Amino acid sequence: MNHVKPFSLIKGYSFDFTDGDNEIGAWFSCFSGLERVFVDGELISEQRNYSKSTASNFKIGDDEFSVVLEVTSLLRGPFVCTLSKNGVDIKRKKLVFPERKTNGFWIPLLTNFVIFFILGITLIYSKYYFGYSDMWLYISIGASLVVALLFDFIKNKKHQTGDNLTPVIVEEEIV
Repeated sequence: MNHVKPFSLIKGYSFDFTDGDNEIGAWFSCFSGLERVFVDGELISEQRNYSKSTASNFKIGDDEFSVVLEVTSLLRGPFVCTLSKNGVDIKRKKLVFPERKTNGFWIPLLTNFVIFFILGITLIYSKYYFGYSDMWLYISIGASLVVALLFDFIKNKKHQTGDNLTPVIVEEEIV
């Protein structure tokens, strides 16, 4: 069986099926177009294909099998892999990428604008009130900008860690 289970545009996508005593694995690469099908760990089919719908046909004993991959979008998925036996779909798995959770674009932008507007007015007022030189004004604004960018980076990094962006394989019912 294909022991490496990568899920990315460059490393490829893997799907595993079980039919009786047979372990069937399918690996596809959107980057190279290479497709491999394994049965009980042995490579039985390999081909290149760059279309959004592809099929690999093979035989196990007297049974005809087919692994079909259909892709809606190469970057966002979903990737639907269907295993057919003797012309009948028996199992289907779908690889989906969860939606990124964001607070929108305009709210953080507007919040940062208001904060920097108030900070700018405060620094300009303090320059004239306390008699600071222009150099200190520029240093204060630059330091505030660096702190805000670091805060934004740390906040965004915290939301992107974990399994919320990891692709998920969902087994679908065949009707």
